[in-house]
Amino acid sequence: MMQPSRIAEVKARCAKIGTERGLRRDFIENLYARIIGEACELEAMIIHERKAIS
Repeated sequence: MMQPSRIAEVKARCAKIGTERGLRRDFIENLYARIIGEACELEAMIIHERKAIS
């Protein structure tokens, strides 16, 4: 289940760590947005499959 405040917290924390290691903030934020988006899609598919089985 998507939790917008948690997502923002994770992206900010990872962007901070990334910039401390020489990566661009927007790169890290975009990367984590993709990773989180993929995880949300996977979760939705799993939920949908469970509902179909029930």
